[in-house]
Amino acid sequence: MAQLHQLVVVVGLPVAPKATVAATLSRTLHAAGRTVTLLDNSDRPLRLVLPTVRLPAGCVCCTLAGRLFSAVTQITTDTALLVASAQAQPELLARVLDNLRSPTRTITTIALLDQHTHACFPYLAEQYLFLADVVLSEPFDAAPLARQIAPQVDGKPVS
Repeated sequence: MAQLHQLVVVVGLPVAPKATVAATLSRTLHAAGRTVTLLDNSDRPLRLVLPTVRLPAGCVCCTLAGRLFSAVTQITTDTALLVASAQAQPELLARVLDNLRSPTRTITTIALLDQHTHACFPYLAEQYLFLADVVLSEPFDAAPLARQIAPQVDGKPVS
């Protein structure tokens, strides 16, 4: 059975931009020959044309952590895109993700930070800045990031 090699997590308060970033990442990964599954914990169901595991009614940092562990261990695609609920607490999510790491699985966390988050929730913005591997600010252009992430599957460059 194939094993998941890369988990890309998209976090932040802006809902629509998370869907756009996930769509951009999935297109780029598909173009690089990778198979992708969507782990959808977003506040509204995403409408992407991907195999999807919906994780509703809670957030993956606490109430749905067990379902996330189960889903990740059962995925047989190269990459999974996890779009986390805006309710997910960055510190708790980081702990959950640390428990999902393995020698054969990389995890990349992408935080979307808009002006509203900076102005109204500065502590949350600081947590995202500290815990994320990559921070995208408005406008959320994921295309350059997607090209960087696609070649990292299996630690080998995409040919």
